[in-house]
Amino acid sequence: METRLYAPDRDGRDRLKSRVAGRQARKTHGASRLEDRQASVRRWTQRGAQAAKLLLAGMVIGAFVWSLPLLWNWLDRPIISVKVEGEFRYLPKETVEQQVTPFLAERFFRLDVAGLQTALQSVPWISRAKVRKIWPETLSVRIQEQVPVARWKRGGVLNGDGEVFRVNDLSRFSDLPLLYGKEAAAPQVMQQYMTLNQQIRPLGLAMTALGQRETGSWWFQIGDVEVNLGHRDLVKRMQRFVRLYHVLLQKQWQDVRRVDLRYRDGIAVSWNTNDGSRVNRSN
Repeated sequence: METRLYAPDRDGRDRLKSRVAGRQARKTHGASRLEDRQASVRRWTQRGAQAAKLLLAGMVIGAFVWSLPLLWNWLDRPIISVKVEGEFRYLPKETVEQQVTPFLAERFFRLDVAGLQTALQSVPWISRAKVRKIWPETLSVRIQEQVPVARWKRGGVLNGDGEVFRVNDLSRFSDLPLLYGKEAAAPQVMQQYMTLNQQIRPLGLAMTALGQRETGSWWFQIGDVEVNLGHRDLVKRMQRFVRLYHVLLQKQWQDVRRVDLRYRDGIAVSWNTNDGSRVNRSN
């Protein structure tokens, strides 16, 4: 028996290849369209998420802007508590309250702390003022009162820096020493008082008055005794007075009326007697 094999002709092979290629192309096209749809869905999903985020952010910002005045009003509260601290020996506390009250018209953040401190320190009896705000509604005021060290002529008192401040009633300070001098020289007069008075303290003495005359000559008083120092070498002349006090004056101090240290090589002493006396001593 004879078996024959037949091979498809060329046209058949081409048709077969064409059908196979068509099927593959349709599959590829279908896959591409599916991928496109999936990509499109992803894009819209991302856009939707971004839009939702923007919407949410806008809502948050809008709510914040809407609530900002309410929040600020809650933070910026009126002052309802004022604490005033310090020792008040001469300054009435009501004076401080009168200075503070006008500033309380402003709320917490707008209250002018520097302006209030300046207003307080312009009060004669206030040496230093410290003002601070304590949230939410408290104002703290700390006052350092002036410390009077001496009376100034007959119109005020001096602090330790020689600053003059006026008072209505000087009778309260009658126990303070009385200082004299030109108005602009008050700090210098105070400095001389502090220096010279320190030298006689070990003697158990204290100055009750000190001044500088128009001529520039210095003098001081210890009770009823007047001591003239002159223009220059005040510390050396005070040392001479201390030596004389130990040697001669201490035992007779109640009889001394005046001591004159203006001599170059001696001291003149006037006594509470009719004839008086002069004592000349070399350095």
